[in-house]
Amino acid sequence: GQSYTITPSGLGKVYEATSRTYTNVNTNVAGGDFIAYDQPGPNAIPRSVRAVSQTVTAGSPVTVPILMTTTGVETRVAFSVEFAPGVLGIPSVACGSATLGCTVAFDNTQPGRYGITITPVGAIAAGSREIARVTFPTSATTLTSTPVRFGEIPTARNVRNAEGNPLPVLYWTDGTISFSGGTVLTGGTVTGRVLTPNGQGLR
Repeated sequence: GQSYTITPSGLGKVYEATSRTYTNVNTNVAGGDFIAYDQPGPNAIPRSVRAVSQTVTAGSPVTVPILMTTTGVETRVAFSVEFAPGVLGIPSVACGSATLGCTVAFDNTQPGRYGITITPVGAIAAGSREIARVTFPTSATTLTSTPVRFGEIPTARNVRNAEGNPLPVLYWTDGTISFSGGTVLTGGTVTGRVLTPNGQGLR
């Protein structure tokens, strides 16, 4: 038998799955259905991913949750995060609360870019779900914030179902890490003197 890939298109729609691949076909194939979505619109793709913005004291580690709006069929999620390497260090990645026991694969071969693939033990339950937790070390900095963006290198953005078919995503929303100035002392006083350039006190 031969192998075939079916990719629907047209009508101004986005389709789920974006394609279906069949291998070693020797007979008729049933169940090759596709769902047509608007992008965007009243019948938009019900799937999105976002990095949740955080605030941290510069020099302390910060964890950025990755949330995904799912439909209950997603069995693998891959993406890259892009960050300023002078401000944020190489991250570590853990399974999210919705993907406990998952397998995490990563690619840290490029500075400022980190590829992540999350493979849960089963399909992720439908809803707004935490699929991963990305923890960055931070450096002492005078910046007020730094972005954490989704990218395609070294790991392309990709969501798949149990059949291995790619699924469309409406939005990949970037996050921001904001830096606070540290502990604020309330109720304290500041004492001192006003001096001339030669160290004489002023009255």
